[in-house]
Amino acid sequence: MTKISIRVYFPNNNIGATLTEKGEYGKALENYERTLEIQLKFLPSNHASRATTYDDIGLAHDEEGECDTALETCERALEIELKSFPSNCPSLVTTYNNVGLALTERGECDIVLENYESTL
Repeated sequence: MTKISIRVYFPNNNIGATLTEKGEYGKALENYERTLEIQLKFLPSNHASRATTYDDIGLAHDEEGECDTALETCERALEIELKSFPSNCPSLVTTYNNVGLALTERGECDIVLENYESTL
């Protein structure tokens, strides 16, 4: 990653997190998308930071009631993490939980139970 992209990457992600906390999900998503653009350009496909950003995007979509998009992006985060981390990594629990939140919003409780049980 170049110095310029690093300087842009972290502020966009931090701004996105702050806007999410404030409930400004549309603006948060704009910042997360900018972060993701940089990551897609400079980081390997299985880099943990990509997973974190996809997870952040998913949570913002979930808060906006866009559960299908939330599920899609959280599952993308999970894919990366399953390839990158050992099966007992704490990050997997968080991402499985976020997938479960999106599934709950869709009313898919049976799948949610399976999802949560896989974190045990």
